[in-house]
Amino acid sequence: MLLAQIPSRLRYRNYFYQLVDPQAQWAGVEQVLRLVVHGEDHLDRATFLVFPEVSVPFEHKDDFLSIIEKDFRPNTVTIAGFEHITLRQYWQLLAEYDADNAEAHRLTAAGMNQAEAGRPVNWCLVAVKDDQGELRCFVEAKTHPFFGEEFLDQPRDLYRGRYLYLIRSLLTPLSFVVLICLDYIQRERHG
Repeated sequence: MLLAQIPSRLRYRNYFYQLVDPQAQWAGVEQVLRLVVHGEDHLDRATFLVFPEVSVPFEHKDDFLSIIEKDFRPNTVTIAGFEHITLRQYWQLLAEYDADNAEAHRLTAAGMNQAEAGRPVNWCLVAVKDDQGELRCFVEAKTHPFFGEEFLDQPRDLYRGRYLYLIRSLLTPLSFVVLICLDYIQRERHG
């Protein structure tokens, strides 16, 4: 497993944590992806690559996935913590990747409230390149905010995800879930 803990300079504006310089951040993320692709220091053997919370600029999501789809080897898992987006954008992501998120999309759509469409969402994307080389994308929102993301006013309060994915491998006895930050501390909600 490779944990890519790259520095993230954040600013807090209008209730969202956003990257100060998304282009510079993308350059660092892309460099790590290219190191894995080119296999420097045997990084091509990495099965898991993890970019922690708020590491990847949202505007480069498609670039990020394109590198994984075209250049990563099969049987890899890349977990990417992206910067905050609106709840409307999150709904759009679930629709875009509905093939792998259909149940989550239905669950989230059932609780949709247009008045909350501008709420911030702290989320991640799990990109699984399976043994056939097909890319599958799972979208998940943080279920429990830290105090800096909580507000009494609903439109400003961080959206709380309503599901976690349990990802199982059929080839090896491996299962995992992705927990974002305080989700682990609040694990009684998931038990």
